[in-house]
Amino acid sequence: MASEILLADDAVIHGSMRSQFTGGSHMTISSGSWNERTTVTSTSLHGNLMRSITNRDPMKIYEVISILGDGSMGSVAKVRKRPSAIGGSARPEHVIKNQNILTCFPNLFSCCIPNSSEKSNRSAFWSFKDSSDSTINITDSGNTSAFSSENRDKRFIRKASSMISYGKGKPVFYALKSIHLDRCSNVDFQLELKNEVAILKELDHPNIVRAIETFEYKGRLFIALELCNGGDLYTRDPYSEREALKITRDLCSAVAYLHARGIIHRDLKFENIMFTNTSKHADVKLIDFGLSKKFAANEFLADTVGTVYTMSPELISGAYNEKADVWSLGVICFMLLSSSMPFFGKTRVQVLKKIARAQYQFSSRRWNKVSAEAISFCETILNPDPDARPSAEATLKLPWISNNAFRDEQISIAADAVRMDSIQASIEAFVGYGTLKKLGLMVIAYRSTSEEIGFLKDLFVRFDKMQNGEIDENEFALALSAYNYAPEEISNLFHGIDIDGTGNVHYIEFLAATIEALGPIDEERIAEAFDRLDSDDTGYITVANLRDFLGDEVPTEYLEKVIDEADLLHDHRISYEEFLEMWNVDTEVQLEHGRKHVAGRRIISREPSFTSSVSSDLTSIHFESLRSLANSMRAGVNTSTRSDFFDE
Repeated sequence: MASEILLADDAVIHGSMRSQFTGGSHMTISSGSWNERTTVTSTSLHGNLMRSITNRDPMKIYEVISILGDGSMGSVAKVRKRPSAIGGSARPEHVIKNQNILTCFPNLFSCCIPNSSEKSNRSAFWSFKDSSDSTINITDSGNTSAFSSENRDKRFIRKASSMISYGKGKPVFYALKSIHLDRCSNVDFQLELKNEVAILKELDHPNIVRAIETFEYKGRLFIALELCNGGDLYTRDPYSEREALKITRDLCSAVAYLHARGIIHRDLKFENIMFTNTSKHADVKLIDFGLSKKFAANEFLADTVGTVYTMSPELISGAYNEKADVWSLGVICFMLLSSSMPFFGKTRVQVLKKIARAQYQFSSRRWNKVSAEAISFCETILNPDPDARPSAEATLKLPWISNNAFRDEQISIAADAVRMDSIQASIEAFVGYGTLKKLGLMVIAYRSTSEEIGFLKDLFVRFDKMQNGEIDENEFALALSAYNYAPEEISNLFHGIDIDGTGNVHYIEFLAATIEALGPIDEERIAEAFDRLDSDDTGYITVANLRDFLGDEVPTEYLEKVIDEADLLHDHRISYEEFLEMWNVDTEVQLEHGRKHVAGRRIISREPSFTSSVSSDLTSIHFESLRSLANSMRAGVNTSTRSDFFDE
């Protein structure tokens, strides 16, 4: 399904500095005038967040922490990135080495040097520190030994709002699934595996596992997935009705999301639903899409696949559609509420006969403590007639889910005005960013773990009143009603974060727009975003890279304008140094303005209009610094805006 990118970019100075967000006004990157928006169609944006790599050994990128499962055809391991692989093409070996930004404009950094004759009323923007937190001496020539072989353990820390020291923080773990394709002569099995990868690329839902990247290497297929280490549904049995309700609601939302995109799972069961972590309140994720299949409207499938105890009667008989998944949801809900299977027998044949007759009972003692609404829910979706069985979307409107008393208790964010102000400031800042930074934030959000995302997932659920895995403009306006935005402001904010232009804000888009509310973005993550956008690992982001990422249908002129956002050298490519500088300047200006604007809205019920000009000392210094940087780089002066966090 085609998507449209609606990426609005503000005025550019030397391809980097932008004016602040002005009440939803935008300048498109192609027109050069305000209050306009360019629409560019892309079918590849979301799918390419997951990277597919061939002829590269993943074991040189990931190190195995433990084996989670092993068999003759493959294994699943808990892994993390090797320190030597973090940052990929943003690492020093991919660019000119031994450069130093201080030779370009040392006056900018005089505020970072002790006893400097030039004082600043601002906090230090950059500084060099060692592990003991003492400042490294900088010579009169402006050079520092921070990048020398004698100081490879030093960290170059950027103190703007987007940067903190990284490389020593909490590692990110993944699940690496390895399959021996060379041991399997079954072509159907190989197609099944590749089908799983293709489907995972399309999915973006809080309760569906996310694939980070794939590798094909020496006859093996590797899939790096977000790690769900809290166990499957069996590990926490028995469940209270409240717990069963939350899990069922999340699963119904995930399955409705799949069906809306023409995907049937076909193997929903306890074993394929994992908790994200060991926390008592961990969310669940739907995994294993190996048997999933694309379907067309009114299409019936005939191949018998899945696991017996959750198979629907029509799947057994050989003609079924997506309603078979809804039956499986009913079986799972029944088991959550009672700790027993609705269809049980000593043999497979006995189980199949009971399923065919829809022969089940609410007879155990556990059902005495279950509400009438919950029992009715099970009865409704365990209807043997698929035509009478509700759709996955309709299950969300059944009384047990729609009238529950637990949803608002789960999410207490609404009462936290300070936190919501931070969220809204992040959204306003995001809308003011250029295309390149928006894409970078999407990559960062896509690769973030459930623990890192934290309350943003719950906030997304709160915005998503329809519980269908996406936010429409009406839901968005309702969630922000406390801020007294004018309708046109709401529309501009909404379309500013609807990156792919589908008319709905998807989960990753929402996370990208709000993730800066959680705090500074680690430079390690920024480097990883650069590495993903630099798809051919040259150390530069080019028009060709953006075409790989956004698709062939995106006009070349548009892609060239995106490159111009950070192309200080005007050499039609973006180095990591340029990317980092663009990132910082955008964040410092936009977030600060967003905070001021949102705070003002809580005091003043309505502002006639929101306009501002960039006039801070920070901005003025950046204008001059960026010009100086560009001129010096063109003149061949050694420069660098790189942190030394890569060095171990």
